Amino acid sequence: MNDLQVTRTPEMVAAEINLIKDQTRKLVLSNSIAIGKKLKEVKEMLEPGQFGKWLAEAVDFSQSTANNLMRVYDEYGADQGVLFGSAAKSDVVEKLTYTQAVLLLGVPAEQREDFIKEAHVEDISTRELQAEIKKLKMAKEAAEAKAEADHKLTRKTEEKLAKVSRQAEELSMQLAGAVENKKIVEAMSSQRDVLVAEAEELRKNLYDKEQETSVLEERIKELEEQLKQPVTVATKTEIVEKVPEAVTQELEELRSKLAEVQSDAGAQKEALELKVEIWAVLNGINKLLEHLDKVQDGKRGAGVCKALASALAQSQNQITKRLAKFEQEV
Repeated sequence: MNDLQVTRTPEMVAAEINLIKDQTRKLVLSNSIAIGKKLKEVKEMLEPGQFGKWLAEAVDFSQSTANNLMRVYDEYGADQGVLFGSAAKSDVVEKLTYTQAVLLLGVPAEQREDFIKEAHVEDISTRELQAEIKKLKMAKEAAEAKAEADHKLTRKTEEKLAKVSRQAEELSMQLAGAVENKKIVEAMSSQRDVLVAEAEELRKNLYDKEQETSVLEERIKELEEQLKQPVTVATKTEIVEKVPEAVTQELEELRSKLAEVQSDAGAQKEALELKVEIWAVLNGINKLLEHLDKVQDGKRGAGVCKALASALAQSQNQITKRLAKFEQEV
């Protein structure tokens, strides 16, 4: 009886090669983990400063290579090392090459497995993996920068609110003490309440504008980074680099929006400062009235009242002129 002969095909050979490649990849990573464990063992045996010399003389490793191997063991090695089956902590890690494992040290340990799955690391090139890790780092840095900016903005807003609250409280106490000037007290108290409400609205608007400015500035920064990395476009005669039009257009729109938001924020800030100045004027008038109530000399008191009335009249004339000007511009 003739022996059964199997006809080998290119597909069969490819499957055998891919199996060997997979086994080699697993073996390289497994052995790298095992070497990292042994390097840590030796490092603990030696006196400080002797490890680098030992690496060069005994195993011909650079310090950076040894550091990578030890970190690979720390981050990926199973507790039992290589004595019982796989040297890696998880099936996800076993799919990595040594180079990928080293690059992924730049991803926080708690995010690493999810990142490997979501980025399909086993199916992408080393260059693509580097780009994905860079994108993750940029997103983290942007989030941290935004959180810090939000914290600073909140602190500044709280300080402004505290200052305005103190001024309002002082004005309220001063108004409450002017019992004999009841009509003035009521008028100033009413004006103060209006100013407090308007200032509160202005503070909210200013905070919203500053928040929007922070978001726009972060997005503009991201787009400017993209502009520094133009894409490669192949034409019939040559390969050229050009900046994506969508990025340029979005950047221009965001810059225009940022200028508009900053202008609005400036107007809100100016309005808030004007409210504070008005409070200061009311506060000053109230203090003058308190001093007048304490004046014992009738002649001197009358002179002060005339001077105050004259100053207020002049101020009223100036305010009336400005009011007419502003009404013409409306």
